[in-house]
Amino acid sequence: MSWKKKLAERINHIDLGKEADLFVVAPASANTIAKLAYGLADNMLTATALALPSTTPKLIAPAMNTKNV
Repeated sequence: MSWKKKLAERINHIDLGKEADLFVVAPASANTIAKLAYGLADNMLTATALALPSTTPKLIAPAMNTKNV
């Protein structure tokens, strides 16, 4: 059995980050905001966000319950 190295033509989260003019997360859960704040990239959204160039504007719109229970 031989193992062939597969070379990806495209790395999705890197390429998406390079192509973005603006990065918007709406609605952004508290969990997603925390992952972005701590640099956790365990899904496509957070991996793409962390791959963005520093010059790409980012808009995060929190969407949590504002009612006191």
